[in-house]
Amino acid sequence: GNDELLVLRTLERLKLEARAAGGDIHMLLGNHETMNVEGRFVCAPSNSMSGYKIFDDEIDSSWSPAPRPTNEKYTPVSRSRVGAFAPGGPLAAGILSERNVATIVERILFVHGGSFHGG
Repeated sequence: GNDELLVLRTLERLKLEARAAGGDIHMLLGNHETMNVEGRFVCAPSNSMSGYKIFDDEIDSSWSPAPRPTNEKYTPVSRSRVGAFAPGGPLAAGILSERNVATIVERILFVHGGSFHGG
């Protein structure tokens, strides 16, 4: 919904608090985050788009999203979200670039969605 930025900020704050107390929070990069980086918002609620207007000042005014592989057009509201998640954008550079797709904590593998061990 329209609280996803609040959730992202809260998780980042909790990570800092956990580290200050000697712990940690491991947040993984999942398929929905990479879809946002690609400018694909099929899983993003439409009411979540307007919250990204706060990043407009951080997005270079000459920046333009890459052409879409479909006929879908970016609206002024979705342009803010695209810019925030685009490579080098405030969310991509400030939050997502620090996340792994997998991590090991005390010999336990954590991944988003599961893993496959062939053999």
